[in-house]
Amino acid sequence: MRGDEPQFTGHVMPVLVTAECPDDVDVAALGQLVADAVTVASVPMAADVALIPVDPGEQLQVTAYAWRTGQRTPGRMVSFAVALHVDPGTTSEQVEELTTVAYQAMAAQADAAHTGSIRMAILPLDEERFECAVRQATTFFRTGAR
Repeated sequence: MRGDEPQFTGHVMPVLVTAECPDDVDVAALGQLVADAVTVASVPMAADVALIPVDPGEQLQVTAYAWRTGQRTPGRMVSFAVALHVDPGTTSEQVEELTTVAYQAMAAQADAAHTGSIRMAILPLDEERFECAVRQATTFFRTGAR
């Protein structure tokens, strides 16, 4: 994404992560939490995270996808474009499963850190939509950065 930090290797899965959160939540800390949460997933992965403006159309898509896949649906949101770095051998059939694994790790970490006050959802993105979102980003985070 940006910077001269070490680059992650592996297959990149672009996703949109949204979080409904109280006004007093530190959005930068939440972005770093999203980046670091994937390290506790049951499948090894890392993440580059970009804080992006909320798009009302994408909010509707996220809500529909969350409902369809059994995730909690968000209300007022903060959005992150996330590049999940997973095993290079990842197939297209594994994308939904790995997206769910990443979501579960992120949601569990957010629940633990914010005592259930943050509700999250995740939506796979195609490369074009991901790149467009990243171009609008205001702040960036990565797994292991402090």
